[in-house]
Amino acid sequence: MKITVLMPVYNGANYIREAIDSILSQTFSDFEFLIIKDGSTDQSESIIRSCRDDRIRLVHSEENRGLIFTLNSGLAMAKGEYIARMDQDDISMPDRLQKQFNFLEENSNIALVGGWAEIIDTHGEKIGTYKMPVGYDEIKFELLFRNPLIHGTIFFRKNIVAELGGYNENNEHAEDYGLYSTMIKDYQIVNLPEFLMKYRIHDHSIGQAPKTKSIQNETVRKIMFHNINLYLRINWNNFTRYYDAAHTRNLTLRGFFKSLCTTRNIYKSFIKKEHLNKEQVKKIHRMYATKNRTIMKAFFRR
Repeated sequence: MKITVLMPVYNGANYIREAIDSILSQTFSDFEFLIIKDGSTDQSESIIRSCRDDRIRLVHSEENRGLIFTLNSGLAMAKGEYIARMDQDDISMPDRLQKQFNFLEENSNIALVGGWAEIIDTHGEKIGTYKMPVGYDEIKFELLFRNPLIHGTIFFRKNIVAELGGYNENNEHAEDYGLYSTMIKDYQIVNLPEFLMKYRIHDHSIGQAPKTKSIQNETVRKIMFHNINLYLRINWNNFTRYYDAAHTRNLTLRGFFKSLCTTRNIYKSFIKKEHLNKEQVKKIHRMYATKNRTIMKAFFRR
């Protein structure tokens, strides 16, 4: 078995049929489709059972244990050499698995590969795109400021993530950001510059609920603080002020200049520690310049 497509399900009846169909119609066919029903109370199970395909392996959990527990359980049960993540409300492009499989087969130094996504609404209409950084160095730099991969697009070597202990249960609602931040210390991560998925935005997404947004925000702060401190020593209070300034438009003049200064120091420390060549420095500098422009726009639009 080459690939396990891992999809946790919790009350996903509205869109799950489209998600399942997009996997079953892949051009690459040597996979198992491991679907874990995490205490769903809607019609998800009956929809899954109506999709008659021997590659589907449905696992029940009567109790809702949460995404991190379910993902780690799936990793333990998976038969595939590679794991392809799939979310219950998204749609994979027909050749997604083939492209990612070929890429990892041809690049033994890469541990995980993601990709770009089209953004769709509740009706499946395209409303935008997510184009993430592509190269390893760019992703490593971007991890200091945000999550530069789309969780539903990732495709990775199971043995490596298992060695790392899977998803950290302390990284609630930002488990993927935590995984990449740990993984990139010793392994290479990249994104394919191709649209591999249709990513659905709707009111019932986990990240849209006020409570989960709040928890996610605190988890992201913690991970980002740790990541930055690998390059630039900064205490929690100063980091919190920097984080708040970077994520709001309520910048004072002093906060504006301090944000620019902190971003510059992070950039300079990263360049120095990573020993990048001229071409790599150019790419990181472009990303740094974009961050400065974002801070400036936030200040002048306040």
